[in-house]
Amino acid sequence: MEPTNIPTLTPTLEPTSSSPTYAPTGAPTTYVITLLAGSSTTVGYNGDNIDSTSAYLWYPSGIALDSASNVYVCDSLNNRVRKISATTSIITTYAGYGPSYSGSFCCDGNAATDAALYSPTSVIFDSSDNMYFSDRYNHRIRKVTASTQIISTIAGTGTGTYDYSSGVATSVSLNYPIGVAVDNSGNVYIADNSNALVRKVDTATGTLTTLAGSGTISDPFGLALNSAYDTLYVTDATDWVIYVIDLAADTISTLSSSIGAYAFGLTIDSSDNLIITGYGKVQKLTLSSGSIVTIAGTGSAGYSGDGGPPTSAKIWYPWAVAYDSNGDFYICDRGDHMIRKVTAQGTYGPTKAPTTIPTAIPTAIPTLTPTNSPTYLPTPSPQSPSGQPTRQPSAQPSSQPSSQPTSQPTNPTGQSRNQSTSQPTRYASYT
Repeated sequence: MEPTNIPTLTPTLEPTSSSPTYAPTGAPTTYVITLLAGSSTTVGYNGDNIDSTSAYLWYPSGIALDSASNVYVCDSLNNRVRKISATTSIITTYAGYGPSYSGSFCCDGNAATDAALYSPTSVIFDSSDNMYFSDRYNHRIRKVTASTQIISTIAGTGTGTYDYSSGVATSVSLNYPIGVAVDNSGNVYIADNSNALVRKVDTATGTLTTLAGSGTISDPFGLALNSAYDTLYVTDATDWVIYVIDLAADTISTLSSSIGAYAFGLTIDSSDNLIITGYGKVQKLTLSSGSIVTIAGTGSAGYSGDGGPPTSAKIWYPWAVAYDSNGDFYICDRGDHMIRKVTAQGTYGPTKAPTTIPTAIPTAIPTLTPTNSPTYLPTPSPQSPSGQPTRQPSAQPSSQPSSQPTSQPTNPTGQSRNQSTSQPTRYASYT
């Protein structure tokens, strides 16, 4: 069970004239944020089969867990989907082979690790552990079949054009898709970002239809389905609102709760509360009451606080969150090039009432103060590949991203970060 709020300090015992009161058995008392993968000082790719805390990432953007609680990360600018073992914490590549920074497309019908990707951005699993992810700059949704590890395209043509049609999913163009979700029948939902549409792929028939858009949603980004699979939630990253699509009634509405500035990734916890990522923080929206609280981050960009309370830690552009079966959650900290984990620690008080009242009451709890702050690399825009990958792609997208970087990074296997002091604008730029 997830907590209704994350306390920032360990609670003290309160003196009372009669008997003390206690929280329910097993109620969490503190939550601790730690580093799961990535480096605070270096970005790029430094290999596989190493401990995840020693691995470099480059703008990780999506995160999901399989049925065994292994963690999968869309390592966007390394053009790979990485896997972190739940039992060993060893990181490997699950899909894609690079190269870092510039990507391309190839090799559907082959092993996922032989495929070329171009900025994988969001990832999800169905009930059979088949993986679906948005291959963003290839304008496709791709699937890795669990039983064979074969990669395929389930939607998109590879050409990013304005296409509002329905039909065979692999014959309809997507335009920089971001969010993906999957229901209990294996149908896949897509935030077709630059087309400003929300789409559905019926995986039994291979047909794509449009659920919402055409002026309704400006900037569809994150998607999440409730536990009944009859309601789809959509974040709008420009208007900072959450749309509600009633799949049975085929209607769309807007949540009245204010989520403040920025709404990027979206997931839903085991109690059907919405978990929303934004600039510098992760928030939880309780749908039954409309209340919203911060569960990680301070709202300021940066990196600090590992080993302490998550609400005292700095997180830079969290883009996605995923929960495990214990209620611990994982944050895709894109701006810090890291995966952070939030874990419950300890309980409030004893599990049954004590026979005596404590006589010594603690008066202060020490707080964790970070001692230094790392520097960071400003966000680059991806560029078209300057050379062909080792494996020749079977089809190249006919259009490339409109924003091109002015230079290639000097050391893509270990690029140092430079200080960036600029504040984000309301209309965020995604890479």
